Amino acid sequence: MTTITLELPDDVAERAREEGLLDPGRIQDLLEQSLSGVRADEASPEERALLSRTSGLWRHGDGLRWQARQRGEWARDSE
Repeated sequence: MTTITLELPDDVAERAREEGLLDPGRIQDLLEQSLSGVRADEASPEERALLSRTSGLWRHGDGLRWQARQRGEWARDSE
């Protein structure tokens, strides 16, 4: 496990804290999303159109975390 220390301006840190972005699980999700390879700035025009049409549809919290839980359940079900 690696420990990372961030230095942020107070106003940015407060906004991030209010949005729940400083939670270790959320930071991990954000990093994994950034590293996943499908980034809007690197997407093809077709991928950008799909991202645009589907952006904001999930309204029940962190969609990546939900997906990870679901996949974990699938793995347990198959054992």
